[in-house]
Amino acid sequence: MDFEIRRIRPQEGLQLRALRLSALRDAPMAFGSTFAREDAFPDSVWHERAASGASGTDRVTFIAEEGARWLGLATGLADDPANRCHARMLVGMFVDRERRGTGVGGALIEAVATWAHLMVRALRST
Repeated sequence: MDFEIRRIRPQEGLQLRALRLSALRDAPMAFGSTFAREDAFPDSVWHERAASGASGTDRVTFIAEEGARWLGLATGLADDPANRCHARMLVGMFVDRERRGTGVGGALIEAVATWAHLMVRALRST
């Protein structure tokens, strides 16, 4: 494996913006938003998303990177805000077109699944 999976850092909001907008350009039908909508978000939205994905227990964002290049991302939520079923879920994922089929997507899914499992264990132990 020539890439690393890690949790996003709070100060990486603008890098998150760049990758998310790239994802929306590349695969617009795969997301519940649009490039135009998210391109109009102020920087503060991206900084908040990065900070929340980095340290929150209700949300996580993992980054796949090779050196300084971001290859993909995956976000998980602790519960479904629409129906409050308290199911951990993968809500957004993207892998750069050039790296699809190389294990990046599977590694991102595994990272979110591991996080979700740890969240369930933590809830049960309280």
